[in-house]
Amino acid sequence: MMQAAVIEIIELPEALGTVTLYDWMADEVRDGCNLIRTQADGKEVWRAEPPFYGQAGQQDCFTHVAWDGTNLSGQTWSGFRVIVDLDSGQVKTVTFTK
Repeated sequence: MMQAAVIEIIELPEALGTVTLYDWMADEVRDGCNLIRTQADGKEVWRAEPPFYGQAGQQDCFTHVAWDGTNLSGQTWSGFRVIVDLDSGQVKTVTFTK
């Protein structure tokens, strides 16, 4: 179980578990993958990677998450709004908002 501070928790419908946004300063998520979906039993399903994750010179993290009943969206520190695939955790769309 992760000890990092929780910023936001979204309870998903139909026993799909939760999506949790952890404090991006925590050691467990310093790589920017601080948006994590877990099953109802607490088992990790995925960690979403912020846009441009792993590219040289790029460092980012999630700062906000929202669920509208259809789409899981996130906001990143660098100013991107993303839609995250609920099944895989992959970023599907990226929109610059700053």
